[in-house]
Amino acid sequence: MKKASMGIMLSALLASMLVIASNSMSFAEPAEPERRVGVKVGDWAEYTVNATFYSDDPEQLEFARIDGRMTYPELESMTITVQNVSGTTITTQNLLHFKNGTVKEVSDVLTDVNASRGGVFISANLSAGDTLFPGYHQWINETISHEYLEELREINHVNMTLIEAPGCTSIYCSNQIYFNRATGIFVEIASISNIVKTEGYVTNGSLLIRIRDTNLWGTDNNSGYKGLINVPDLKIIALSLGLALVVLSIVYLRHRKKQN
Repeated sequence: MKKASMGIMLSALLASMLVIASNSMSFAEPAEPERRVGVKVGDWAEYTVNATFYSDDPEQLEFARIDGRMTYPELESMTITVQNVSGTTITTQNLLHFKNGTVKEVSDVLTDVNASRGGVFISANLSAGDTLFPGYHQWINETISHEYLEELREINHVNMTLIEAPGCTSIYCSNQIYFNRATGIFVEIASISNIVKTEGYVTNGSLLIRIRDTNLWGTDNNSGYKGLINVPDLKIIALSLGLALVVLSIVYLRHRKKQN
């Protein structure tokens, strides 16, 4: 994918990841916690994906495409499987499942929990006030208890909100990201984006990614990978694009870069 075709969505998101969100909680700069991986080879997680997207911006229409044919709203689910762990770096295989039955595999996706590389995992056992990555100017807003897969888990919540960006007359991107504290894997991303560029182009999008199965906890945590099953779609509640698209973009854009 050409750099220009990534579009304002990715640019806006990356900008939001470099500054403290305008409505995030404020913390004094803390000492950096120890960064460590919370998963092992063979661990896996499945997610439902629900997206909406509208744009009259040619650049954004190109950005919404995954491989020239499929678009983000056509995604139905995704599966992440840990292939290798080396120090603080996690290598995963990612399967993108589309509503028409197509499955796209992307292997050798790297996430280093000790550097701002990737977005599927952060370090295990972080807490409110800790930065997502060393030197990263975004903090975990709060550590809460919330039920996922019928089990109460400690969850790290990150709020990223962007209200201005170069080349836009108005922009609002709200991104709510939830990570399982014990493992560092994300369990839910909910985002909504409304962008008006200086040229007059309008882009609106929503995305909700939520974990639906894993071997890491729950009643089936010793059953091994079972493959995807058909489940009812989760209702979109006006949540979307922001960091959620980046998680998917990281998976695919790195694959494209490797091919080129």
